[in-house]
Amino acid sequence: MAELVDAMKNDLPKLAKKLSKAYRCKVRLVGPYLCKDGRKRVDVRGAPPQSGLNKTIQLARARLEVLLGRPLRKGETVDHKNNDKTDDSYTNVQGIVTGKLHMQVEGHNIVTGK
Repeated sequence: MAELVDAMKNDLPKLAKKLSKAYRCKVRLVGPYLCKDGRKRVDVRGAPPQSGLNKTIQLARARLEVLLGRPLRKGETVDHKNNDKTDDSYTNVQGIVTGKLHMQVEGHNIVTGK
């Protein structure tokens, strides 16, 4: 696990530069943090306070925002092509879907979320 986090740290400066273009302001990334569920998160810092961009986000979300060239909007989420939530590679994150559609794609009951 430590090797994984170290490898990700080397990628963060490039990701921050690309994310800055998507956010249209210079940001830096702090982390990464490996969570109990195996997902990776990063802290976005350096954006103007009123922008709402200074936050902790999943690495997959940051990569999708880079691919789209903009921050995800409210109600948009990341879908992993191979259903492996720990695989945050650029080739595995795909288009955005709203919450209800995402749950249908994943086969969950929309009412209960299970």
